[in-house]
Amino acid sequence: MRKMMVSWTSGVHSVRLPSRSIALLNQKILGVQKCVPTDFSRKPRAISELLRWKATEFRMFLLYTGPFLMKDVLAPAVYNHFLSLHYAIRILATEAYMENSSYAGKLLHYVVSHYGQLYGLENVTYNVHGLQHVVDDCRVH
Repeated sequence: MRKMMVSWTSGVHSVRLPSRSIALLNQKILGVQKCVPTDFSRKPRAISELLRWKATEFRMFLLYTGPFLMKDVLAPAVYNHFLSLHYAIRILATEAYMENSSYAGKLLHYVVSHYGQLYGLENVTYNVHGLQHVVDDCRVH
């Protein structure tokens, strides 16, 4: 998640957000901040603090707030790619949905196979490739 968000704010030109979109995203985050229940250990912070975000903030963004916050901010192809990651991880993070793990595997395969087209082949790192193996790990554990 961190790698994608850094690309959106300062990465490859094809996925980098213009400054007005980043300002809109910051406004949306500040609006959501007030609504985050105390069940979450951290409130979402502005994109300007992205490099200091903790793992729990990225988790909340991926599983809960990201799909809402990024709608109408990202280009449609990038947004759909992000949603594929969101749905796959959402399925795998919820034990009741594990019966759909094969679908999550297909989604993750799509994410990995299209990552290079959107973010550049040089950004398809071992961590991105490792997403394809997350389903097997979830089945075991």
